[in-house]
Amino acid sequence: PKNLVHWLNALCIEMDIRYDMLVKAEVKNITEYNTKFVQRELNLEQGHQFLSFIIFIIDDLGLYTYQGSSEINLSMVRLVSEGYKAGIYTIISTSQTSGLSLPNNLLSMIKQRVVFRLNSKEDYRRGFDTTKFEIPLEPGRCLENDSCDI
Repeated sequence: PKNLVHWLNALCIEMDIRYDMLVKAEVKNITEYNTKFVQRELNLEQGHQFLSFIIFIIDDLGLYTYQGSSEINLSMVRLVSEGYKAGIYTIISTSQTSGLSLPNNLLSMIKQRVVFRLNSKEDYRRGFDTTKFEIPLEPGRCLENDSCDI
């Protein structure tokens, strides 16, 4: 968990640096920024540079959140809710769907979800944030929502 906290803090610092560059460039997201950069509308002497996308993958978040670090939850919420504008995308996997391993405030911010076989209908309902869910999955199948607007 200590290493995860350090990585999350480093990504939050990188996100803040990128936001500062977006503000200086007077754009709203990384795509507009990179377009301006490629068209040579940004001054390199002011610290502007081409920004590549960053994909941060956490395998089994439940292992880290069960160990009780509130710093992890705060940083994760910030990265998931704001990071995509600065080109930082987060992929989270977890084998535990309880509120302890995946807090509701974090789950509500995740727009694109893929669910593989879970143990109960309640787990499916929680995974898709709905009370109407009747289809249990057969082995080898998955479900996804299509509410992603990024």
